[in-house]
Amino acid sequence: MSRLFSPINLLLLLVALLWGLGFAPQRLALEGMAPVAFNFWRFAFGAMMLLPFIFSSKSSRTALLNKRTILAGAGLGLLLTAGAAFQQISLAYTKVANVAFITGFYVALVPLIGILFKKSYPLLTWIGGLIALCGLSLLSGFDGKFNYLGDGLALAGAVFWALHLWAISFWVGKHDLLVLALFQFIVCALLSLVFSLSFEGGPMASLNSAYLWALC
Repeated sequence: MSRLFSPINLLLLLVALLWGLGFAPQRLALEGMAPVAFNFWRFAFGAMMLLPFIFSSKSSRTALLNKRTILAGAGLGLLLTAGAAFQQISLAYTKVANVAFITGFYVALVPLIGILFKKSYPLLTWIGGLIALCGLSLLSGFDGKFNYLGDGLALAGAVFWALHLWAISFWVGKHDLLVLALFQFIVCALLSLVFSLSFEGGPMASLNSAYLWALC
């Protein structure tokens, strides 16, 4: 029982809670800004929020100049950009419940991708993943009705979220965590900016300041 309520597990539960609470605000944000423009603002602000923590740590300041950390952060940023873009765009075409449920498929996709890397998992892992998906379908209010475009985009996002999690597991023990997060946010913000300028008219084109709260 003590392991179940360990600090690590409680932090994971908090992350899952915050992740789940984000879908509704993300959907509301589409009323005030374009999908990828939202991602630009979201991750640009996220990068800025990390700077005080990084500059207050000597090891993190040193890691800012580490080329391998920069490259690892850039790699994570590419996957983050794809996952966030597919997820945010999908919200414009299908229901929040569908996106939440389908995005949750990354729970099952992570071990499936692991098989490609010759990883093996106990039966309980697969059972736990199935139970998690069933629970997510109930909590999200998913009614089984699909929108092929929106749900397909959400599924593509789930694939990239699973790949992103795998990449994190590979690099997280080798680099400064704050700097790794900073560079992935910077890359995601820059790529989102390029996409938004190319296809949405830019982050300012459809910006309604009343919806900036959703970035939090």
